Amino acid sequence: MKRPPPLAKERSGEHLTGAAIVDIGSILYEHFARNGIIPLSQFPGIKKSLKSQIGGFAIRAILTEFFTAGSHYLPKSRESYNQLMNSLATPSWFDHISDTYPDIIRLGNSITQQIEHAHLVSAEVTRIPLPVESALNLTEGFQITDIEPVGDVHPGGLCTLLFSTHTDKKFLFKASSPENVLFVANLTELVNERLDYPLYVPHSVPTGFNGHYQEYVEHAERQHSLSEYYKFGAWLAIADCVSFTDLHMENVIPTPHGPCIIDFECFPTPEIAIKELRSTLPLLNRSGILPAPFTLADKEDTVDWSAIGGDSDQLSPSWAMHEVLEDGLPTFHLGRASKDSARRPSPQTRMSLSRKAEHSLMKGFLDAHRAMSAAGKDKVLSLTELNSPKPRLVLRPTQIYHNCLRRSSYPRYLSDPEARKNELRNWLINGLFPESLIEHELEPLRDFFIPLFQVDLSAKDVDGLEILPPATILQKSISRHLDAMRPNQALRQIRQVFEVQRKQSEPMQRVSFSAPRLPAPSAAERIRIIEHLAESIISCAEEDSFGYSWSNIQRDQEGNWVQTSYSPSLYHGSAGIYLALNSALLSGARISSYGIKLLKGLKDQLTDFLMDPPEILPLGLFEGAAGVAYSLIASKTPETNSDLIISALARILEDRVYSMSHDIISGAAGVLLFADRLERMGISSETATVIQSWMCRQLKNLAHESEDGIWVWETNSDWFGGLSHGPAGVMWALRESCYSRFFSDLAEKALEAQMSLLRADDFSWRSRRLSDSPPICAWCHGNEGLALVFSETDPDSVLAKQCVNSLIKQALPSDVCLCHGISGRYLSLHTLNLHDAAAQASTLLWRHASTKIDMMENLDDSLMTGRAGVLLSLSHSLASRVVPSPLTAQILEAR
Repeated sequence: MKRPPPLAKERSGEHLTGAAIVDIGSILYEHFARNGIIPLSQFPGIKKSLKSQIGGFAIRAILTEFFTAGSHYLPKSRESYNQLMNSLATPSWFDHISDTYPDIIRLGNSITQQIEHAHLVSAEVTRIPLPVESALNLTEGFQITDIEPVGDVHPGGLCTLLFSTHTDKKFLFKASSPENVLFVANLTELVNERLDYPLYVPHSVPTGFNGHYQEYVEHAERQHSLSEYYKFGAWLAIADCVSFTDLHMENVIPTPHGPCIIDFECFPTPEIAIKELRSTLPLLNRSGILPAPFTLADKEDTVDWSAIGGDSDQLSPSWAMHEVLEDGLPTFHLGRASKDSARRPSPQTRMSLSRKAEHSLMKGFLDAHRAMSAAGKDKVLSLTELNSPKPRLVLRPTQIYHNCLRRSSYPRYLSDPEARKNELRNWLINGLFPESLIEHELEPLRDFFIPLFQVDLSAKDVDGLEILPPATILQKSISRHLDAMRPNQALRQIRQVFEVQRKQSEPMQRVSFSAPRLPAPSAAERIRIIEHLAESIISCAEEDSFGYSWSNIQRDQEGNWVQTSYSPSLYHGSAGIYLALNSALLSGARISSYGIKLLKGLKDQLTDFLMDPPEILPLGLFEGAAGVAYSLIASKTPETNSDLIISALARILEDRVYSMSHDIISGAAGVLLFADRLERMGISSETATVIQSWMCRQLKNLAHESEDGIWVWETNSDWFGGLSHGPAGVMWALRESCYSRFFSDLAEKALEAQMSLLRADDFSWRSRRLSDSPPICAWCHGNEGLALVFSETDPDSVLAKQCVNSLIKQALPSDVCLCHGISGRYLSLHTLNLHDAAAQASTLLWRHASTKIDMMENLDDSLMTGRAGVLLSLSHSLASRVVPSPLTAQILEAR
């Protein structure tokens, strides 16, 4: 590849902003205009929008060229940044970019069409009907002073336009929308009668062409008031009910009357073949209508040093992140703070602001859902007949791919148009769409437009695949979402989005029992609390053709918090919830007939999972097939065939054992511990012994000596300690196994590895080998889990006694979950026979359960981090002889 020209000498930068996307876009825009590639426009808003569009599109290519030219050798100073941008402004650099990345020049065709469309509309828009002019608070004979393109750009440069007038009034204009706008307007009118704050819809004017309408929306700055968040919640309820498929921040318009939603023509998506339409809500944390991420204060002005830093690995440059975080697209802020740092609210105050906003949003959601339910399903459905929706076909992969283009998400796509077309084709094929639809999408996207989705929706099939009519889908969606349980499910998902954004924002607080105590709930009240919690979890189950599932929060492989809609695991999924609900029954609580039906269905579902497993599945105790088997056996429900379950597990493990990791959560140590418990209880003893032999050999295969002479089971030099992921769990499982005498040396090496993390105080531990993290006291990585391990493997040792004494002295956590909260602390203390301490923990747990209902609602439904774990611990406190503790893979006698 041809190298770029030398860098310019000029280092002044009065004309630069310091933000790479903005400055690169501005420089290339000027090159386009100067070379006659695009026409000139007198409107500042058009220039600003197009500069941002160009900058986002081209930035990765430009930064790659800066790197090739030697940017990484420059000092990280504003002068160096200026030098790079001044280089791009030279004719020689523009010629080089034009030759190397022809698609950047091709982008000029799209920009030209956008400018021409905006100028054409500006000449016509002043002749709007007088009623609309009055509704928008415009003066007669108003004049257009500025235009800003917003949202998606379609073939011909068509896009929504934001107009400014000579009286400082602003309004949004959308040239053509189908009559779905009438359906949403009528539905909104139906809902508004019962809302605290009514919703605002666009003013619609028929075009006289093909049943389409022009839309006008009065524009204003976002208010950031609690009433606005209430209206966001109400819109979410409507979006959930009618399955909006294009709900993102650019389609949420701020007005003097609160948020207004446009682009109604994008609902609902016609179903192809039997693929089921997925709800909007599980994707909310990525759609932009909820905070992503929470922004509680304005950022300080900074220079974009990523343009200078470069990266030796150009396949994954270190400067990639800023393009998504700072790409100029709108973000929903919660709690605006002053730029004056002395006046900024404290973190506690800012969090309080976000809590109030969240509460208001939730209320708006519930009120709108109740309003639609009160109107009656038949009434809502009748609106679909009055204004039959005629949506265009929206292919979500197309939308996502176009956003990738706008945000320059692929480092090399600009250099080869054919390679980019193939990339696009692969992107769409992965969506499993018919070939004719894929071809329909390709050409407009090559020109950087979102296709207008001109597919004949009157057809009954596409490429032989049946199309379900949009009106049918809409009726199906309304019927499904207006049932009694839907608000609970949807609210849970919204709450989880908030909690994902808030993770690690609030420091864990410790609770002292010197504080005034509230009366403990009575025995009858405790049963009612368990029944309420169990029914709340049951009501959040989502039932489809695959069975029952819950949307729970977990970390992905990159460490990001995400939602999982289906998982059979013990830790986050349905196996853990099955164990917890059965524990509630064991405590003496009763659940509804629907709950009994759900439990039976879950049992069949989990058994089928073991009998006919997917090709790719985790195998471990807390994450995987072993956990499913543990849940079924430990629940001890009537007619549970333990031999059948363990035989199925053995078949799954036999050919895959050498792919397993080492740890208790998802690896060989956890399965080894479970198999030991089976053998001790006389459950499928022969098979359990065979499984133990497999796991011991795998742990031996994974062990290796590190550079500092310590035997480890991870390749990462900064390995984890503790019970769940560390060598303590390996040692525990090996010493408990029936093969312990054959692997005593390996267990000793695991103990030595764990001991290398002991701090100088002789009672606290580092959670990782190299990171000097503060001491934690939890089942997963801290002293709580280690006390369980050492007390079971060597109860008379000094080390076991130190761990237990340290655990007793630790303050009780305010978190309620099983993994690292009060629920887990209670179970650990009870297991260690520390009855006085366990009673204190139990009292605090019941106090939380009876007085902090809102906090419980913020949890997901999982066993280890959510409400199912709380339910199991509460049930255990009432019936410890029959409710097992999953923290030690406990299995009790059959009831």
